[in-house]
Amino acid sequence: MTDEILVDAPIEPVPEPIPEPIDPRTVPHKLVNGIAVPLSEEELAELEASRPVIERVSIVTMAQAQKALVLSGVALSSVQAALEAIVDPVERELALIDWNKSPTVSSDSDLVVSMAEALSLTADDVAGLFALAESL
Repeated sequence: MTDEILVDAPIEPVPEPIPEPIDPRTVPHKLVNGIAVPLSEEELAELEASRPVIERVSIVTMAQAQKALVLSGVALSSVQAALEAIVDPVERELALIDWNKSPTVSSDSDLVVSMAEALSLTADDVAGLFALAESL
């Protein structure tokens, strides 16, 4: 054995560690190469800042909510398209279950917040939709 250093030896890259699996239903995350990775503190703060602020929480039946959307000129097909555009398959299926099976919907629910963002609805728009829904 010699104490000789091989200068021309190739350096092998160190593989990046595989992140621990997370539950995408309970942990805010993003997809990186198809893997759910928790959001950083900065990304969480940015996400919270971008969400519409709902002043008063309302709960209406899903039928009232859907009628309010139609009466306000929001096509249910655009909501369906926004739901189907959710990238994460688990989040998409959970949102579709909420949309298709839940008897009621709350103005501060994840479904409403994500659909408001997808459809470019402001907090005032959401409040107006829920006020209309309550009157039906």
